[in-house]
Amino acid sequence: YFNVKKFVTYILSHNAPELVPYILQFFLKIPLPLSVIQIISIDLGTDMLPGLALGSEGPEKNIMKRPPVGRKEKILDREVFQRGYFFLGLIEATAAMVAFLAFLLLHGWRYGTVALADPLLHRQAMTMTLLGVVSCQLFNGWTMRSWEFSAFSLGFLSNRLMLLAMAVNLAWVWALLNVGAVQRVFNTTHVPLGELWIVLPFPVALLLGHEGYKRLRRKTTQTGINSPSHTLVRN
Repeated sequence: YFNVKKFVTYILSHNAPELVPYILQFFLKIPLPLSVIQIISIDLGTDMLPGLALGSEGPEKNIMKRPPVGRKEKILDREVFQRGYFFLGLIEATAAMVAFLAFLLLHGWRYGTVALADPLLHRQAMTMTLLGVVSCQLFNGWTMRSWEFSAFSLGFLSNRLMLLAMAVNLAWVWALLNVGAVQRVFNTTHVPLGELWIVLPFPVALLLGHEGYKRLRRKTTQTGINSPSHTLVRN
């Protein structure tokens, strides 16, 4: 049950950075940050294996201490949407747009210019958008391994399918940046290594932010369990 919730939250969080670029491109005077074929590369190339790996994760450590799941309890509850769309998804969408706009601004673009004269610059900027999403996905898949506890407490080798998924994703990113046939299909191109510093803070922020979020929820839950009113009800 909780593996399904983790999988759904993981998928929802990646819908935000796919939608936000189109919304902002419609309302603001900016070039298109992400093409349709690049969204397909996210959904099929980098979403699938980590999602399957989350489905194979072992039971949570406190699974036998939890109350039974209620008959009316929904998988798509408030917590799933809050964590998926408005927390993790917001970080990923910010990573995508900052990577896109920062790269353009650093290369002479001025706000209000929608049609770029240099098609290579536009492809590089869209590739940066894609890298912003995919880099966050890698860390998101790892931290989502546990709904309540730190992913680092689960052991690095306890889910080998997740390690395989991360390795495949890294290989896919390399192909998007360096393999000509893949670049032609997905409208990507090589980006100099020195430009990737724009992307790097966001996956780290996502990982640390979600680990901190889970820690705060554990403390809140524990406080509620130890409160006098809760103890009275249990007794």
